[in-house]
Amino acid sequence: MTVFRSFRYGSRKPMTDKEKKEAQAKIEKLQAEDSKISKIRFINHKSKGGLLEFTFKKYKEDPYIDYKLKDGETYDLPMAVINHINNDCIEPLREYEKDAYGKTLLTTKVVGHDRKYECVPVNFM
Repeated sequence: MTVFRSFRYGSRKPMTDKEKKEAQAKIEKLQAEDSKISKIRFINHKSKGGLLEFTFKKYKEDPYIDYKLKDGETYDLPMAVINHINNDCIEPLREYEKDAYGKTLLTTKVVGHDRKYECVPVNFM
């Protein structure tokens, strides 16, 4: 299997062995950081006292893991899951535009973001 460089750099040349080793080293470093366990308190802003159930897998080699998190409970989670909850589980706050007559238009403008869930660290290292 031939591995190609990213299209962002405008090249379709195969990666050299040195580039493959560098890329693999970066991936291994990221996997080590993402697998660190941290103690957090889960907060459900969407429904107080509610339960969040989801399946998560970040890297190709990782197995799928089911998570069930209850609002206000404390958990030991990998950093990859914590970052996913804190950074990816947001909803855009939209403002509907009006025309000169005060009629609401179909177009919207994003004016901010609303966090649905949050992981607050319990241990500070």
